[in-house]
Amino acid sequence: MAKKLIRFEVDEDIRLQTAVICKMIGIDIQTYLNMCLKRLVIENGLPFNNLLLDNNDQKD
Repeated sequence: MAKKLIRFEVDEDIRLQTAVICKMIGIDIQTYLNMCLKRLVIENGLPFNNLLLDNNDQKD
């Protein structure tokens, strides 16, 4: 399958934290993002709950 480059901007602190977590589990950011995109296709939507919390349920 042909590969296509996707570019986007992300906050530097999020990128750094992501890199640390990925390194701890033995993958790089590119691998992680590919996994997320594949899961999106498999699930035909977001692969996690996307719920709004009540004001009383919000965490600080």
